[in-house]
Amino acid sequence: MKNNFSSLVLIVLLALSTTRAVGQIRRNTGLLHRDEAGGTTLVLYTEKLPIRPESRDAFLTATTTLNNLARSETGCLDLGLYESTETPGTFLLIGEWASEAALAAHKQQPYELAYQQQLPAFLAAPATATAYQVSRRTRVASPAAHR
Repeated sequence: MKNNFSSLVLIVLLALSTTRAVGQIRRNTGLLHRDEAGGTTLVLYTEKLPIRPESRDAFLTATTTLNNLARSETGCLDLGLYESTETPGTFLLIGEWASEAALAAHKQQPYELAYQQQLPAFLAAPATATAYQVSRRTRVASPAAHR
């Protein structure tokens, strides 16, 4: 069930990111990296964070502060934190970055480095992170839209 949930989250996120990313390309904002073939590549970064119950409030405060700062970075297209309804206390951080370079630059920001020093104290188990390079976007109709 975990794999199905993760796959579903990824599909939904890719569908949600389509509108914004395509709009930015059309406006030629330069936020998305053009690859060698002339296409664009967006980086979707996810991090699963199992948080200790007694650290919840401190974690949410620190992560909200970090996300607000990160959203002001040029290469950050979107960033959100979501809690699992199936496993309370497990959070999924989802970031859309204009390129690998934008994500790498974010990881070197002083506030990100400070956050990474704090994070182990909040964790109930190791965090797992995955970065996806998205070069093709397709709009997917929600099944709920057909009801």
